[in-house]
Amino acid sequence: MQLRLPLRTLLLPALLVSAAVAVAWTNGAVSHAAPAAVVAAGLEGDELEDVMNGIDKNFEAVLQAIEKKDAAAALDLVSKIQQGVVSAKTLPPPKLRTIEEKDKAAFQAGYRKELMNLLKATADLDIALVDGDLAKAKGLAEQIDGLKKSSHEVYKKMPRKKKD
Repeated sequence: MQLRLPLRTLLLPALLVSAAVAVAWTNGAVSHAAPAAVVAAGLEGDELEDVMNGIDKNFEAVLQAIEKKDAAAALDLVSKIQQGVVSAKTLPPPKLRTIEEKDKAAFQAGYRKELMNLLKATADLDIALVDGDLAKAKGLAEQIDGLKKSSHEVYKKMPRKKKD
């Protein structure tokens, strides 16, 4: 007796297993908490800067791919942005060092929410690209750029040190 399952029946479990493997692999490659020695040395900001630079580089490439009407290339780049956002949300922003202790929890929560809003926006961009709606994708990319600028005003800009 031969048992035959339709391909659709196997597709969802295969995708879920693939996603789990990807998450496990990524978690092994990307530290979610900076080691105490790194935090003590103040180097976690450098790691965040590297992640954010990668996000920015990929975002610029997404804009170029949309202009070239290359949805497939843009989709690959959006996935890289999303991976970067997931990594960045676990890293403390350098500006956190300048925040008063009583305000740190709220600052960190706001920072994480902004990154989650970015992740949601990139999901919408991803959907537009999958649908082949490049006009909508371009509009969403412009919204993401605005989100970046407003978030950087709050979470990135360091206050200037007063000169004696």
